[in-house]
Amino acid sequence: MGKICLLFPGFGSQYPGMAKAITGKDIGNSKSLIGRASDYLNIDVFDMICNPENDSMLDSSELTAISLFVTSAFYFELLLERGITYDLLAGHSFGEYSLLYAANMLGLEDGLEVIRCWAEFTQSSSDEVCSVVAVNGLSAVKVEELMKGYNDIWISEINSNYQVVVAGLEGQVGKLSKDLQNAGAMGVVKLNMKVAYHTPYMQKAREKLGVLMSKMKFKEPNCYVITSKHGEPTKSIEPIIESLLYQTDNRISFVDIVRSLVELGVSKAYEGGPGRSLKGLTQTITSKIKFQAIV
Repeated sequence: MGKICLLFPGFGSQYPGMAKAITGKDIGNSKSLIGRASDYLNIDVFDMICNPENDSMLDSSELTAISLFVTSAFYFELLLERGITYDLLAGHSFGEYSLLYAANMLGLEDGLEVIRCWAEFTQSSSDEVCSVVAVNGLSAVKVEELMKGYNDIWISEINSNYQVVVAGLEGQVGKLSKDLQNAGAMGVVKLNMKVAYHTPYMQKAREKLGVLMSKMKFKEPNCYVITSKHGEPTKSIEPIIESLLYQTDNRISFVDIVRSLVELGVSKAYEGGPGRSLKGLTQTITSKIKFQAIV
């Protein structure tokens, strides 16, 4: 029998009312998560993640991070209450922070403190005006060829064999976007982001996060974790935190994560968060992993 993995999504999967579908379920004590988060943050988290008319998260990286973290924790608790078992945890980009809660490395309140700091540190890491685009229909190799001559833009994410994310100086990203379209890209979509995540512009954020992580009291994970930096499953704190810091200012590859899961014999996965973005990306990489719905 194949292994089961729980995957946590990152930025881009959020949308107003994204937790509405699960808050109406009979999920027992896990409903207290939202109350605890609201009390700790002194904001109405329920309205922010369950009200389709509340789009406040879309204009704030801090509120997006909070919303994704709490919603992913909510999905995780629902999975547990339904008796769904799993063998591995993994996350895409910010999803690696969400898995800290699922792996019991941090409690809810400590997790919220970490992601609030993450949002603050990444937001203030650079004074440059940056832009981020998703490129569809071209391989990472082809995009890198077209990027020659540009000094301040990088491929920040390799999401599938034919989707990459490019981030960096706004002016250069704009010029490259035209080159990508002329080269046959099926789409070059400007994302609602002004922070060049997973690029050298995040070096100051990485330094601050390193200091923060050194002060946190993490527990040993209660489940095997696959990180974006290490393809081997681990139950140790050090490589998980090392990966979180590494991904701050370095490219991430969801393709590599999926390939590692296939090599480990994963045949079934659950998406621990809103939307079906990871399911869609995974299906372009392999047909060996089938996704099951939590709700």
